[in-house]
Amino acid sequence: MGKTKLQTITEADVSVINALKGMLVEVPQAQARENYSLLSDLSQTRDFTYHQELYLDLLFALGEYNGRNECIPEAQEIFKKLIAYGEKHSNPQVLLRARANYAITKAQCGFYHEAIDVWDTMLKEDCPLRMKLNLLNNNSVGYGILGETNKSIEYAFKTIQLAEDNGYTDEKISPLINLGAAYQVQGDYHKALDALLQARDLAEKYKQFRRVCECCDSISLVYNALGNTEKALEYSNQCVISGKEYFNELDFATPYNNIGYIHESSGNLAEALKYYQMANELFQKGFDECKGGNCLINIASIYIKTDMLSEAIETLNQAEEIATRLDIPHLLNRTNTLLSEIYARLNRYEEAWKHQCAVSKIIAQDLEDKSNNSITKMEADYYRGKIETQAEQYLLQNTELKKKNKIIKQKSHELAHSNRNLEDTVEMLNWVISVISHDVRAPLATIFRIVGMMQDGNFSQEEQIELLQDIRNSSQSMYKLIDEMLDGIRLKRRSLAAKVAISKQDVIPILSSIISVYKPIARQKLINLELSHEQQNMAASIDSDLLKIVIRNLLNNSIKFTAPEGKVSISVNRDKTHLCIVIEDNGEGISPKDLKSIMRGRYQQKDKNKKNSGIGLGIHLCQTSLKLMNAKLQIESNPGLGTKITVYLPV
Repeated sequence: MGKTKLQTITEADVSVINALKGMLVEVPQAQARENYSLLSDLSQTRDFTYHQELYLDLLFALGEYNGRNECIPEAQEIFKKLIAYGEKHSNPQVLLRARANYAITKAQCGFYHEAIDVWDTMLKEDCPLRMKLNLLNNNSVGYGILGETNKSIEYAFKTIQLAEDNGYTDEKISPLINLGAAYQVQGDYHKALDALLQARDLAEKYKQFRRVCECCDSISLVYNALGNTEKALEYSNQCVISGKEYFNELDFATPYNNIGYIHESSGNLAEALKYYQMANELFQKGFDECKGGNCLINIASIYIKTDMLSEAIETLNQAEEIATRLDIPHLLNRTNTLLSEIYARLNRYEEAWKHQCAVSKIIAQDLEDKSNNSITKMEADYYRGKIETQAEQYLLQNTELKKKNKIIKQKSHELAHSNRNLEDTVEMLNWVISVISHDVRAPLATIFRIVGMMQDGNFSQEEQIELLQDIRNSSQSMYKLIDEMLDGIRLKRRSLAAKVAISKQDVIPILSSIISVYKPIARQKLINLELSHEQQNMAASIDSDLLKIVIRNLLNNSIKFTAPEGKVSISVNRDKTHLCIVIEDNGEGISPKDLKSIMRGRYQQKDKNKKNSGIGLGIHLCQTSLKLMNAKLQIESNPGLGTKITVYLPV
């Protein structure tokens, strides 16, 4: 018969292949088989001459499906074909992937040592990151099956670390399962449960439903070891029920074997034997002799417990042959231990001794391997790395927090300062409103009424002269009030804007101009107002506007609170560091209590019973103005003896 002519591949075929090649895993078995059948047919009937890359991807998908579904010979045939292609066309990526998968099929047949040698060799080569993760994970699985739990844990941690370092969270599922299985063997059940629950959560997140079933199967064994049979059976049954959709027939061998072990642990030997035998039938149909050998040992343990010693010996001999051929120490350990127990019960001590010696030799070798390949350092390094990373993150967060706290503290100071300014502004506004309401509005209303009455001719000539003098005095008082308010408002604006024009200036001309304004006012009260200074030029570092506010207010207060025919003097002199302006009067003076209140910056309320009482803003304005110029004042006063105020200006 002639060779079947291949059909030209169409765009529709390409679309089907691209869509279905990723739908052979994590889909229900019925759908997976249908997809496989269609893809297999396309691989054999289409001409892929101009679609080589697509063809290679298709072959890998088919080979991996066969391997996953216990069709080992078919899988090996495909991977051998891919290895040949990689060698012929010098395609290292195809060659690496095909060799890795072919090694998996060897492991599935029980040749784990051979497979691990291949994976170890490949890890030394330049391979893609995902492939490196798979190779590390394969080693973890292989060493776990061989009973070398330390190495299994080591490779599991290497896989997890590499996956975390590169953000491949989905690649942590399998190594976490391996980690859980290894911890369980070591008797560290809480660590095992933690790893498996993490794996299950990730498998659910990434919709890897077969992995979810595998996790449930392993979790059931941990709960069984913890003595919770009910929980163990719950998870094992969940695995079987979910697995019916995603597992093929042979995939149930391991879950059945585990259910049998749970029943055996709880003392239900009949149920245990039933599930062991169900598992054994499936293992016999498959290719994983290692797991099949373990199942045979489980069956033999039931035979021993039910005094079926001949059947137990026969079954153990089968398991021993498998363990010896595949060189699996932990299976040899179990078979020899049970055979030694049986022969001792049968009084065949020489044979019992022989098997016991074999057990001792295996244990001695295992201890040597563990001492040479301790997992303690690998595990400690992994967690140390995690802790150091976390510590670095905490340090960084702490540094950032300190920076933010510093900014917050600075902003808080600024806000507090703004609040104080706002409070001062509000207080001043309230004060201005109060002054206008009482000290300006009322006199203006009185003046308005008096002028109206004068226009109506209600007063004699003499009365009009007296009333005009009162109006003049009242207007003069209002002028001073308004002038003081404006000084306060100007100063507040200067303070808030923080704009102070300080320069070295002669203060004598400034003082002289202020004296010329206040001399007529002093003369009206028959007060002697004098200015004296040591030199003609007396310079200091000042803001002239601020200094005028200070001197005007201090001078106004001195004149106001000095009785007629009294004396007010201004003198200017120097000390070592300051230029001193001294304003001294022989007026009423200030009590210690009032002086203390004034110096604290509290506004004094007007005392309506005192003719010369003020609105209380003057000293506060002076203190604020002087502070802006880095200057200060000192007040010395006694009631009835007058007041001496010294202004210290920086030179």
